[in-house]
Amino acid sequence: MKVTMILTLIMCALLFLIILFGVKAFDIIGLDYILITKTQFFQHYIPETKGCAGYHNFGFNRKEQIRQCVMLPFAAVLTAWICTVF
Repeated sequence: MKVTMILTLIMCALLFLIILFGVKAFDIIGLDYILITKTQFFQHYIPETKGCAGYHNFGFNRKEQIRQCVMLPFAAVLTAWICTVF
């Protein structure tokens, strides 16, 4: 019984890791890189933000992104544990 619960926990954790890192990759590539730095989407709709450093520098929030990527495995394991216990 314990082995199947551990395998279920590992499978759930892997599933949550794939989902969370997929969402993080979309955030970094789709939102930060393409939407903010390349298309000037927000500057068009919010003109008072033109000239902000984040629009010209892709790595403006690098520390925050790295911190979130470090925390994702812990969040995935915790979520998987909650799903398998309850």
